[in-house]
Amino acid sequence: MNKKAKSLFPLRIENLFLIIGLVFGTIYVFINAPFHANDEDRHFYRAYSIANMRMLPIQQDSTQGNMIGTVYPKSVIYSAQSFHGKRFDAGNKISMKGLFEPVKTIKLNPDDTTFYMYPYSHISFIPYIPHSIGIAAGRLVESNPVWLHWFGRLGGMIAFIFIVFYAIKTTPVIKPVFFISALTPMSLYQAASITYDSLSTAASFLLMALFLKYAFDEKAKIGWREITIIFVTAFIQRYSKDGYFLIPLMFFIIPASKMEKRWFMWLALGAFVLLYFLPDWTWGKIVNGLEFRPGGEKPFQNDFKFDRGMNLDYNLQDIPTFIGNLFANLMFWKSDWASGAMGKFGYSYTALPKAFYIIHGLVLIVIGFLSGSKNFVVNIRQKLIVFGIVFISCMLIFVGFYIGGSPIGAIKVFGMQGRYFVPFIPMILLLFYNTTLRIRQWEKWETAVVSIYTILMLTYTVFYMKDAFYMP
Repeated sequence: MNKKAKSLFPLRIENLFLIIGLVFGTIYVFINAPFHANDEDRHFYRAYSIANMRMLPIQQDSTQGNMIGTVYPKSVIYSAQSFHGKRFDAGNKISMKGLFEPVKTIKLNPDDTTFYMYPYSHISFIPYIPHSIGIAAGRLVESNPVWLHWFGRLGGMIAFIFIVFYAIKTTPVIKPVFFISALTPMSLYQAASITYDSLSTAASFLLMALFLKYAFDEKAKIGWREITIIFVTAFIQRYSKDGYFLIPLMFFIIPASKMEKRWFMWLALGAFVLLYFLPDWTWGKIVNGLEFRPGGEKPFQNDFKFDRGMNLDYNLQDIPTFIGNLFANLMFWKSDWASGAMGKFGYSYTALPKAFYIIHGLVLIVIGFLSGSKNFVVNIRQKLIVFGIVFISCMLIFVGFYIGGSPIGAIKVFGMQGRYFVPFIPMILLLFYNTTLRIRQWEKWETAVVSIYTILMLTYTVFYMKDAFYMP
């Protein structure tokens, strides 16, 4: 076996990731306008209630019907609504003075509460644990709701960086791919926001890294301890967000010879099938057991009817047109989704310049290609498994939004965004892994090159967001 050329950079790549990630992650926490990541106001409400040990929603009768939500300090609702919704793409900006002056005057007043209805009150508490810890820690030093929001962001960001740090340290292959995937602007933007995407993406990356370790590390074997670690990581990933339930099937790139017992393959398959249903059988049962009475929740848009079953029946009546509409949407939205996977800020209104995501996309592919090694051979079977997982997952997400997120009979898909593809970036880049071309100079300098590129790239995005979000 040919040994990899020794890196000429003194720090290990995972340590550099930790430094760069924490520095720029902290900057992203504060440079992003308050409550301006995707649906961040709703995610903040959920994280705040969990930080105060209110895990379950409640129902309250009113003249509007039976509303489902939670009781909050009025200042929490006021703060989120005051800062939310700036259309930065239309040239609207926030004055730095206008931002911090109101922050100083808003008091938490935790006893002055109100019931607030919002659609995320029933979501599992698991993906919000890091943000809730940040909010709880923040209350020790500052009770202002906006500052609590920033502390919540810090909690999620720190958890993301440390989980991906461990993923990079764990995997024996494509370390630069995980490095640059996690620090791609959209990944870091989500990580430095209050959202379930933060833990979902981090757990997905760690799960992939574990599979790569057990597949390619000669000393690694799959025993009960390893099965437990994989299942716990997959459990966190599954409970964090829907849409990525096929990623655990990457387990099957691991050769059967690595199993201490051959039937571990069947055990893993059964465990992953069980895991698919587990959220409905556990948290779903708890929420449904509350027996909420319907009513009170306003329709998303009054002039459209949304019903997953009826929309599926409608489209299945003319399958050729259904397939044609899907393909037309793919062609129409491909550029928007690509930019959304690379960097789209300010509630997804403000995309980085097209040249940026074209260049960055090419850089990702090149790094995926150059990260290959003769030491570890990713064979065709393994690449086909990875390709199948990515392709089927992306299609399920796409079709799911067309059927479940769009009104009955709609031609265009509603609600689909490029950020939903972020967890698949390392898997996509693994498909470019090569074992034929070996550039020893790249092996020596890859850590330095990837680090310098990432620092320059993220510095550019910081100034871009500052110019887009704030007045001079």
